[in-house]
Amino acid sequence: MNLNVNNSVNKIYQDIAELLDININELDNEGLKAYLEMCLHRIRAKRKKLAEEYNINTLEEMNMHLRKSQNNYTLNISLWEDYFQFAQLEAEIAILQQTLITL
Repeated sequence: MNLNVNNSVNKIYQDIAELLDININELDNEGLKAYLEMCLHRIRAKRKKLAEEYNINTLEEMNMHLRKSQNNYTLNISLWEDYFQFAQLEAEIAILQQTLITL
């Protein structure tokens, strides 16, 4: 049964490539680009929401905000979590941008 599914998917893939008048490798490449751009858009949206919450634009500004808030322990835990999330989002954005450049 799995072989039949793969054959069906391959046929659909070939039909789409023909419809778009491109070869299957181009379809693969363009599909990957579209998917990565969608991921990049989602990550940027998460980053923007976090940046707006703290009224910052960069990780450096987030770091300064964190240093100013060191006296409030409860806030500090949440802020640290957001700081690391912001840093992670920045790294993911950089990786996706570099990957898209190379495609």
